[in-house]
Amino acid sequence: MTDITNLVKNLRHWAKMASLTSEQVSCLSVQQLETIANELDSAHQLIAELESFRTAYMEWSDKTDWMQGDKRFDVVRPLGKHRVDVLREYIKLLESRTVKLPKRSVGEVMHMSGFSRDYAEGWCSGNDNAIHVMRVAGIKVEGE
Repeated sequence: MTDITNLVKNLRHWAKMASLTSEQVSCLSVQQLETIANELDSAHQLIAELESFRTAYMEWSDKTDWMQGDKRFDVVRPLGKHRVDVLREYIKLLESRTVKLPKRSVGEVMHMSGFSRDYAEGWCSGNDNAIHVMRVAGIKVEGE
């Protein structure tokens, strides 16, 4: 690919030479050569300006591509979103869920399991601890 800067420089040189001799260069007038040089110069500036956008897009694309294919995030519709935004939304979704953990009495556990009273008391104690820990962590817990 030819460097646009060199093309602009050469065109400006030819336009200057043509203006000094008052002859047409390759059937182009001085004004036409100047116009071409100006257009090439503005195209070069536009390309340089757009390069920063391309770099930013490539970085954004790198950070979002894996979100598009991960089926776990389908519930939050990750298309076109940055991974941090998707993960925040997914965390909010998970935190908004409610855990159903019924609180049972020792008698109910003994009847359902067929085990001893000691087993049932241990199960109920563990269940109570689990409910307490989840509530402290901000997880909603409800019984049946």
